[in-house]
Amino acid sequence: MLAILTVLLVTVPRSDAATSTFKSLREMVRNAQLFHEVFPAAVVLPSPVFAVIAWSCVAFLWVVYVLLCLGLTGRPLDLRATVTWTAGFALLGLAIPPVFSTDIFSYALFGRLAAVYGLNPYLATAADLPRSDALLAYLYWRDISSPYGPLWTIVSTIVAAGGDATPLELAIRFKLLSLGASVLSGWLVYRLVQERWPEHATWAYLAFTWNPLVLVEGLIAGHNDTVVLALLLIGAWLLLRSAQPVLGMLGLTASALVKYSTLPILGLAGLAVLSQAPQLRRLGLALRLGGVLLGLIVLAFAPFWVGIEVLTSTLNEPGRGINNLLIRGLGWFVTEVTGGRIDALGPAGAVGMAVALFLLWLLLIFRRQLRSLPSWTVHDHLVAWSQLLLAFLVVWPRIHTWYFLVPIGLALASGRYGRRTFWLATVAAMASYTSYVL
Repeated sequence: MLAILTVLLVTVPRSDAATSTFKSLREMVRNAQLFHEVFPAAVVLPSPVFAVIAWSCVAFLWVVYVLLCLGLTGRPLDLRATVTWTAGFALLGLAIPPVFSTDIFSYALFGRLAAVYGLNPYLATAADLPRSDALLAYLYWRDISSPYGPLWTIVSTIVAAGGDATPLELAIRFKLLSLGASVLSGWLVYRLVQERWPEHATWAYLAFTWNPLVLVEGLIAGHNDTVVLALLLIGAWLLLRSAQPVLGMLGLTASALVKYSTLPILGLAGLAVLSQAPQLRRLGLALRLGGVLLGLIVLAFAPFWVGIEVLTSTLNEPGRGINNLLIRGLGWFVTEVTGGRIDALGPAGAVGMAVALFLLWLLLIFRRQLRSLPSWTVHDHLVAWSQLLLAFLVVWPRIHTWYFLVPIGLALASGRYGRRTFWLATVAAMASYTSYVL
């Protein structure tokens, strides 16, 4: 894995993609050359060759990773050596350009709109930036406002502060944030597994920190899913360590205020907390939980709230393209069978079909787990959260590979309970690369 990451570090594409019809290729070249202004490169390649090698490195990372996880399962591992290798991977990931995604620059855009230009990121877009702003050249989405939760917008505003910050500086800042979240998540995965299965804790730590989603989508691309996972694991840790479940629920609420996709987890955890409380205390606990969580939500939205427009970009997300192969296949089938009377390939039809499938899964499969809700331990929570989010992602019309980082991390933190879910999420993550071509 070290050799594969080194290849990504030392290669750089030529400036021969300016007229390419492939926008993603132009972005890969631009992002790679931005970082290699600081980090030297040993090999210069034609841009198409560079793209093939870069994506081949991702494929090889997955092959090596799966073989390592299978081969090391059940074997005693040295924690110090594992941490040392992990630190090496992390440093390489920090230096490798974010060539597989431009989301890190979108984070910088939304933060910069608020911090530098005093605009509301939920109303303004890249079109509101001055033409002289160097960040414009690195953006993919230029016509949308922020689709993220208000807590992430606050974090982005802090990270992107400073009118003279260059695109390189902004990218490194967000990569450092993702690195910190990944380090914290790795430690929490280890400690949560160690609580019940100490002999498996190092394997779980390795399986998380060496996962290609963490290395490529977290450390290299800087996606905020690492922050979402860290907040969920903090919530789980507080539920384990604290007699006050309100603290744990605050962590889960914070994750949903970064990305709304974790809202189902928040609802499930709330039900579990209430079911485990004495019956006479449930109403009081529900009121206290509701008040505290509502307070956090109000505080997070307060700097940006101007009405429902704050949620418009998020609600429009499926309309930007249905790239889930499963939903597209089912949508085509439903549309054909009904003779076009039901347009299951449109955004509204696809979302309706996804919601129906998710609710069907809850009814037929997941409801059996809810019978044991009052006796759940923190590890039961973690595996249930992982399964819930995985099912949601599998059927959602618009997905991206990095979304699966969160259910994989949750499954690994649940220890032996989540081993099957971990492998299912791993297969789903690898299959999700089809979304890049849809």
